[in-house]
Amino acid sequence: MKPYRYLVISLSTLAFLYYISHENNKMPELRARRDLASTAVEVPVPTNQRPVDEWVRPVGATALELAEDFLRKNKSLLKLRDYHELRPQIMQAPLRTTVRYSVYENGFPVIGMDLSIQTDRYLNLVRVINNYRPLKPSDFSQLDTIGPEAVADRLPIRYRVERRSLQKNEPILFATSTTQQAELSYVIDVVDRAPMGNRTNSPKQIVMRASDGQVLRTSLPRREFSPSASSTDQSNE
Repeated sequence: MKPYRYLVISLSTLAFLYYISHENNKMPELRARRDLASTAVEVPVPTNQRPVDEWVRPVGATALELAEDFLRKNKSLLKLRDYHELRPQIMQAPLRTTVRYSVYENGFPVIGMDLSIQTDRYLNLVRVINNYRPLKPSDFSQLDTIGPEAVADRLPIRYRVERRSLQKNEPILFATSTTQQAELSYVIDVVDRAPMGNRTNSPKQIVMRASDGQVLRTSLPRREFSPSASSTDQSNE
């Protein structure tokens, strides 16, 4: 049994040595492959099928600079109008940065239109969300003749108007999918006295058209459109 045992041990040792020598020969190749993989960067292909090289990040550029450059180069494609001002807001995430542009006309926000440009963490352009439309210039002739109080008086009786929200209420421009121009409107804070399930007296915000008082949108309160919230902040200061 001993000679057989020695033979098995010898063969096992030879096999192990051969395995080690064979693997050592492969190590440089494996290290090279691993190093190459660690430096590889996947470049996304744009949805409009432009050459990938066009979207490679310039040295020293930021997400906002890339977005501004994109707007300049594609102004005619997006049909941007000179009377519309685009104001950027940057929203950063670990893997993606979004530059969202709000639309203004004569200093008034145009609700219902925006444009977002997204870049990945390598600052390559990956997505453009376009909610902008080349609307005609808005009509401001009724700006000084119709105030928020007159508009709020046209509300149905089911709504109770928060009167303090009318004191510092600034008009907005509201754009729907069917209008040819954004319409002068007011955002009114109200309390809806109609029952909703087991709830009554629920707070809401209503967008009303200044020309005829038509309700264009009803939604839950949003602080950025709340005149009462802004007046409260100023009083606290």
